[in-house]
Amino acid sequence: MMIGHDSFDMWVDNQAFLVRINGAWNEEEARLYFTKLNETVKDLIKQPWVMIVYLNGWELGTPGTDLVADEVIQ
Repeated sequence: MMIGHDSFDMWVDNQAFLVRINGAWNEEEARLYFTKLNETVKDLIKQPWVMIVYLNGWELGTPGTDLVADEVIQ
């Protein structure tokens, strides 16, 4: 299991990539999340897989977090 700053953890179970997101995010946390996500899925994408994200503890993020997500999507 890889543990983020204080607000996310992610792990792989068979072909499932699971993420639990908690708390309020800032730009730094969003960048850390997407860096860890990319590191983790690079081996998974060679075969069928699924991503499940638990958002029940997430308190949204600052305006900078949406800019980080846009960069990653591009």
